[in-house]
Amino acid sequence: MRTVLSVLILFGLLSVMTGHPVFASGPKIQIEESEYDFGTIKAGEAIAHEFNFLNAGTADLIITDVKTSCGCTAAVTSAKTIAPGEAGSLKVTFNSAGRKGRQNKTATIFSNDPEQPKIAVRMRGHVDPGEQPEIAVAPLSLDIGVVEPGGKTVREITITNRGAADLHLEGMVGRNNVSVLGVDPNQPRRTLKPKESAQFRVEAAPGIQSGIYQGYLQIRSNSAQRTVTVPVYGYISDRYMLKPEYRVTP
Repeated sequence: MRTVLSVLILFGLLSVMTGHPVFASGPKIQIEESEYDFGTIKAGEAIAHEFNFLNAGTADLIITDVKTSCGCTAAVTSAKTIAPGEAGSLKVTFNSAGRKGRQNKTATIFSNDPEQPKIAVRMRGHVDPGEQPEIAVAPLSLDIGVVEPGGKTVREITITNRGAADLHLEGMVGRNNVSVLGVDPNQPRRTLKPKESAQFRVEAAPGIQSGIYQGYLQIRSNSAQRTVTVPVYGYISDRYMLKPEYRVTP
């Protein structure tokens, strides 16, 4: 008993004298810096920072997973198995596109440390939006009415840039047989200056199955509202003709 007590006292004295912690039994994650303040950046900029950590245990530390809050990505830039006394690192990247104001983002490290199976690091700072585009779509939904089975119908939408910077349309993708006529769905390559508007013709081809029809159009841009979804709906039926039929009696 005296021998065990003497060893514990010796380890405690070594810790105080050297300024280094005594290694814990088993794997032990020790974060060098748990929080990073990136200050103020312009909207659209991406900022990256590496968080270093140490295995202050006596067994291999294994990083099993990393999860981040919205707007961040993270990757372990060292080996995922860290030997006792060795260091590891985690690179966290924050993309400020479409964000403004105070930001507080986290990345959570999951490991085999029995005492701290998960531990979080944080990036915080302020995003200055500056001059930004602002997208406005009218109408916000498209009612195509009654369509015959196999028929098609076309409606028009107007996209306006209400902001103070150029609006770049990055994608216009339809679902359930909705498309924009004359536009590459993935590369519309259209830029709207501040206060400028553009009209687009949206085609819906519901198919042949009778009943309620629902589709939508997604418009992606560089505005703060990254994606605008325009519902497209109607009814497929051959009981109601879109054009009246006339019979000439003999």
